[in-house]
Amino acid sequence: MTEERRAEITACRAASTPGRWYWDIRPRSNSVSLLSANHSTVLDATRWGFGGATIRMIDAQNHWLVSGIHEDAEPHPGRKHHAGWTLTSRRPDAVFIANAGVFVDELLEEVARLQAENNRLENEAQQYVRGAQKLAQRFTDKPAFSEYYDAAGNCHRCGRFFTVCNGCHE
Repeated sequence: MTEERRAEITACRAASTPGRWYWDIRPRSNSVSLLSANHSTVLDATRWGFGGATIRMIDAQNHWLVSGIHEDAEPHPGRKHHAGWTLTSRRPDAVFIANAGVFVDELLEEVARLQAENNRLENEAQQYVRGAQKLAQRFTDKPAFSEYYDAAGNCHRCGRFFTVCNGCHE
């Protein structure tokens, strides 16, 4: 994941309502709301004229005032010719909600990549440890180092560096 993409995701989350969100479902009043940790409305539904319902969210200009999501809607990027019949919201919470699935997928992919890199580095470190242990054993169990290796640490027989020598003198 690039630094720019991480910055985009971070900025989107920072612009949205902070804290943990939760659903507040009230069967007796037939209402469903998405609330923030301090119980302010992130999203709910209300009547819109005689045609149905609309989603209400925190107003982008007047934080903590709830207004219809359609009030500041704008044409989809690259689709201004459809502005008469389909719009999108640029409200921070709406943008965050719309992108949440993509963000989670990308972040999980990055976690998997980092875990694989960590495993590779751990294996590499273990190889170095085994090489150091092999070298330490050669110094303690065998005659002097110079009998098998030159000043640069290369084996007299196979020419390989001492940590990767196949033990041809053993």
